[in-house]
Amino acid sequence: MKFLIPILFTCIIIMSCDDSNNSTGPQLSRLEQFTLDTMLIDQFIAVNNIQNVQIEPNGVRYVIHEEGTGDNPVPSDQIRINFEGRILDGEVFDSGLQESFILEQIPLVGMQFGIQLIKEGGSITLYIPSFFAFGGFGDGEDVPPFSNVVMDVDLISIIK
Repeated sequence: MKFLIPILFTCIIIMSCDDSNNSTGPQLSRLEQFTLDTMLIDQFIAVNNIQNVQIEPNGVRYVIHEEGTGDNPVPSDQIRINFEGRILDGEVFDSGLQESFILEQIPLVGMQFGIQLIKEGGSITLYIPSFFAFGGFGDGEDVPPFSNVVMDVDLISIIK
């Protein structure tokens, strides 16, 4: 039951989105795109022999390098992180040191999910399908539409 609600929520969101006005990417349904994205991420993980990969019910894959200690952040927490974001092909599109964000305001929903899996001092790599990254629009500059992304994140602290 613990995983049923997130799975159902994800499926409803994916299937309820209308792609009819999207002329920037392939003419796939959201579900087809999500299936393709997760297949590409799984291939990337296999080809690169990445170990200890876990899968969230929403499709985000991750590897926890360091669990951390203390509390896990919740969406309303302000956090301080180090991060690097790459397109699946390895091209870095963004990075930051000691950056402060309110977790639920981070634009990448997959990153919001993933950071909650570690505690202060923890480190995680997230493999995020395009639907939970920049979607069919990309970021307008460095990330093309429908790009799957890899985010390396160190959760330095939860700011109280």
